[in-house]
Formats: sequence, C-alpha cells, structure tokens
Amino acid sequence: MSWLYFSPFICDMRSLALLQDSDVIRYPSFAIIFGKSNCGKTSLADTLMTSMFGYAHTVEKRSFTTSQLRGLQQGYKRFPVVFDDIGRNAFRLHGRDMIKDEMQPPVTEYPGFILSMNAEPQSFPDEVVKRSMMIYTTPALPPHNEELRQRLQGSVQEMRRGLTGHLYRRYLTSVMDRLDDERLPEDWLGLSSGELSSIISSAIDVSPPRWCQTVTWFDYAENRYDRVKARLDSLLRVSTHAKSEGDAANGWKIEDDRIIVWEQRDAFGRRGFDWEDVPSTLIDEEASGGSRTVLHRSQCRGVPWARLAPVTPVVEALGVGLTTIQHSA
Repeated sequence: MSWLYFSPFICDMRSLALLQDSDVIRYPSFAIIFGKSNCGKTSLADTLMTSMFGYAHTVEKRSFTTSQLRGLQQGYKRFPVVFDDIGRNAFRLHGRDMIKDEMQPPVTEYPGFILSMNAEPQSFPDEVVKRSMMIYTTPALPPHNEELRQRLQGSVQEMRRGLTGHLYRRYLTSVMDRLDDERLPEDWLGLSSGELSSIISSAIDVSPPRWCQTVTWFDYAENRYDRVKARLDSLLRVSTHAKSEGDAANGWKIEDDRIIVWEQRDAFGRRGFDWEDVPSTLIDEEASGGSRTVLHRSQCRGVPWARLAPVTPVVEALGVGLTTIQHSA
C-alpha cells in the first residue's frame, strides 16, 4: 500500500536521483507480489487500486512484452500499470531487462508497474530483488474448504464496494506538502507509510494494528533477503561442516578468509542450491567453478541479513547467525 500510493511520485524520485548521481535503486518502479496460488494477490491489487481511483484496472497479460511495456511506460503517465498472473517465462524474457534498465525513459512522467505471480523467492535473482519492491505472500486459502473461500471473498468484495478515493486524496495532499522539488526524501517509504499510519490512526479510537505501523526503507531492505539467508544458513549448518572435500559429497569448510562450499551434481549437472539468489558480492567468482562455490568470509559478516546470533563456534566464525526475524505486514 505504501509503495502503490507513492508510485505516481517514483518517476520524479528516479529522475532526480539520476540528475544528482544518487542511488536510483532506492526508488523501485516495479513491485512484485508473489507466492502460492489462492493467496489473494489479485484481490490485494484490485482493492488498493479501487481505494485510489474508485475502480480496479488490470492490463491484459498478453501485453507483457518488451515493446508493449515500453509503450505502456510512455502512455500511462503516472497511472499504475497492473499485470495479474504473469508467468515465469514471460517475466524472464521481458520483465527482467525492464527492471534492470536504470536509464531515464524518453518521457518526464511514467508509471509504476505492479506484477502478481505464482512463484517462490528462489525464482528471482539478486539483480531483480534489489531493484524491485518484493512482496511475498504465504497464507493460501484451503482448496478443500469452499465455504471459507466464498465467505472471505464475499467480505473482500463487500469492503471494496464501500471504498472511495477520499483516503488517497487526503494522502496525496499530505505527501505533496512534504515533498521538495529539488531534494530527494531521506526515506520515501518511511514518509509514505508514516502518512498512511497517521491518517488511519486519526480515524480510529484504538491503537493502530501492527500492519499500520511506519516502516522505513532500511526496515524493508534489510529483510528482503531473509529467505535467502535462511536457506544459506541451512546450507552452512554445523552438521554439513567437513575438514576436507573428500570427507563428504556435499559440505563446506573454512579456509583463511574463504568459505568453500561443494555440492554433488545430479544426472543433469544441476546443483541443489540456487546460487543466483545470493548477492553477488558474497561470492568469489574467480575462485568458484565446477561444483565449488567460494564465499568471501568477511563479506558474509557485513551483509544486512547476516544478523549475528552465534550458537556454535563454527557459526560465530562465519558470522551467519540462525535468527528468526518477525515480519510485519
């Protein structure tokens, strides 16, 4: 909600960031809602769009091609472009290059794109994760409980019928008063979520729910690799540690400032762990090859998601803790 409501200003933020040689990645023009089917991804996008403009608008997914995406980028001005149920192949062929393109489009106004996909976190490489607003949905309606599905869907539809654009108009008025034409906001996500939290809190008599609290860009950025961290923690668990590569078919060891991981390949030459998800700064590309991946031990200590919570001397040496981070919606 904080990203979508702020998305009409994203083009200004990115233009100003490029002009001032600032970090344009901090202002993502793509948001990706992904997870299992029946998680409510479509309902979420439709409901938020209705709260902004009074109706939901989705672009046909057959228009999800590179040339038509460029056309939409130029023709929709600041109006958000929503695609529902984009397939992995279409995203790989057309979406990745658009997301990675950090150059200014040949227009002064262009929209934010919101994509919903049935996918898991390992479906997206690091180059996409760091340039997009990633929203992972986990709960799914049980397919065997049709009564529950219909009841929840009916509640959403009833709520949507009562939505108007008043909240969004008030939000726009407040945010525009706080934006500077020549200065980038210190934290656009904190600004946006803070305004929404303030408006909603002023309209209710009780403390705002947890999902309504202010969230900063650093809060989001430090948590977006949590699932990659959890899988890396599992890969580097104490039970798979070995003194040498000959001791086990799969394992890891520490050698000076390097963490060496080796994996046995299957009949098709594939490895079990998808290293494309791991930030490239952690990997020593020159030393890696074949079935071996070499990590910079010092870099593992410094990544935002490597929260230190040592439980064994080995984990302490790695700087990769086994922590559970609580998320807010």
